[in-house]
Amino acid sequence: MDTQPSLPESLPRALLGVDDEVRWADPTLHALVSCSASGSCAPQWDSLLDEIRQTTVQVRDQGVAGVHTEPIRLFVLDEAGRPMETYWLAALSPQSQGAVWLSLVQVTRRVVVERRWATVQALVALERIPGRGLVDTGRAILQTLATNRISLPWAMCYVDSGQGLTLVDAYGLRREGRLALPNLDAAPVRSSRHPVEHARAVGTGRLVLTGPWVREVAPGPLGPTPPARGALLHLASYRTGRELGLLVVGLNPYRPDEELFSEFLRLVRNQARGALGAAEADARAAHLRVALESNRTIGTAIGIVMAHEQLTEKLAFARLRQVSNELNRRIVDIADHVVLTGALPGSLAVPHPASPATDHDGTR
Repeated sequence: MDTQPSLPESLPRALLGVDDEVRWADPTLHALVSCSASGSCAPQWDSLLDEIRQTTVQVRDQGVAGVHTEPIRLFVLDEAGRPMETYWLAALSPQSQGAVWLSLVQVTRRVVVERRWATVQALVALERIPGRGLVDTGRAILQTLATNRISLPWAMCYVDSGQGLTLVDAYGLRREGRLALPNLDAAPVRSSRHPVEHARAVGTGRLVLTGPWVREVAPGPLGPTPPARGALLHLASYRTGRELGLLVVGLNPYRPDEELFSEFLRLVRNQARGALGAAEADARAAHLRVALESNRTIGTAIGIVMAHEQLTEKLAFARLRQVSNELNRRIVDIADHVVLTGALPGSLAVPHPASPATDHDGTR
């Protein structure tokens, strides 16, 4: 499970005065709000009080206890001394002379899981949208992930439409063309200095950006710590095993990459695979429909030519192919013309295939 911050079991509490000044706060709450993503010298009192101000006013006016239902994000230090985001509900109860008791209840796990689950559900819904190609589906996957930049602060998506892995789109990067290469080599080499190509070459599912590569990602939504770690999610077809695409996603720098987050990435990969697989199946079905319609049109045209020119089926097809070659047009286009007009294009006067030559008077 994700590591939780080391906090006492008692609820952090404070007494707020009539003007929301802090009259008293227990050591737990003091420790909590005196930390932020930019260091221990940047307390979070003001942001906390601003978020609950409207609820505090209602509690004072109505004289009834209430809960600020929107989770409040506060940073704490994890066991290694790194800032880490947590989420809290604020319970408020009125006291005499306009004072208000404030108690905080941690709901970090619930908030994180709910947001991640919403992302997975949105990916599931992509499988039910028909008619999208691989490229459009790749863009839709990326747009879905971008709604949860807290968990996945940056990402890029590649799909293989038959010409290798090509970049569909990216978010959370300062510019494309460096970290987000337009195309990925089908056979990456271990000596490559590019982090994505190197990670693919060595077969790892993780990458770490160092040096100038860290500057290629935009700041995450949580704070100044650069989201320098990433994951490579290979999206292979369930049916054929062919690699349909590749997701490269940045990881939240404030939450350890442990069991809960690994499960989230597994769900993201599986649902993205499913969405691309559905798009591939739709494209294959569309190609089959086009092929069947073309065959039906050609078959009808063969019948018309057989009746019009008194040819066998084989010779009628040869006649269609002959006109197709002469006009440099697809045979299905010639067949369409025959079906619509009842005759071959009249610009050519070509002898029937395999017919013996005749004189103008009909004699051999």
